[in-house]
Amino acid sequence: MPALGLANCIVTPRGTRFSPLALANLAAWYDVSQAAGVTTGTGGISSLNDLSGNGRHLTQATSTKRPALTTAGQNGLDVATFDGVDDFLSVTWTRSQPFSVFAALKVRANAGGSSTLIGFNTWAGSGCYLYMSTGLRTLTYLWCGSASIGPIDMSSGNFAAVGIVANGASSVILRNGTETTGNPSTLGAVAFSLGDATDEGSVNSAITVGEVILIEAAASASVREQIKNYLCGKWGI
Repeated sequence: MPALGLANCIVTPRGTRFSPLALANLAAWYDVSQAAGVTTGTGGISSLNDLSGNGRHLTQATSTKRPALTTAGQNGLDVATFDGVDDFLSVTWTRSQPFSVFAALKVRANAGGSSTLIGFNTWAGSGCYLYMSTGLRTLTYLWCGSASIGPIDMSSGNFAAVGIVANGASSVILRNGTETTGNPSTLGAVAFSLGDATDEGSVNSAITVGEVILIEAAASASVREQIKNYLCGKWGI
């Protein structure tokens, strides 16, 4: 009897199988737990490979700036560990709002200053990123150009299902289903990065990442719930 082919899927208590590949407008999908999703080299992970088929691989050419591959780092699954000093992965991704990003990750330590978890633009000037702010370093905000929404509390040190819907006045950030809404502006993305802003602005975060999903649309409430359940179930959140 052939295998059922359940790789990349999670079975919910009701028996519904889900894969990010089923999402409409999927822009990129990175899963550190899959061998096909990771390329390693000197210094650590040289590429998180885009499993969506769109070819938007997150890369780092400088060996000393590569995150480590940590075996069985969360719920028995492999993860990428960013050192918070200079580790950084990025890909060019030009996208006007709306767009949505979801990730299974954790913040391991507070930063000495403002630091970027997920970047869409440069740190200098009118940036767009999910960041922890100096003075409130356990709290995270979505900033897009001229204002921010948030905070969401990332202080527990545990893995979380984090989400961003960048959509002007209808923008949302969330952690494990708890949502905050606001209007941080309509600034778009020029790239996508993990661990720092896209210009490597020395605002690195000590984060551990398991999976990231990018969507070229504003994820609806039902899609946000579906992805949250998928990430929480898979990564033991």
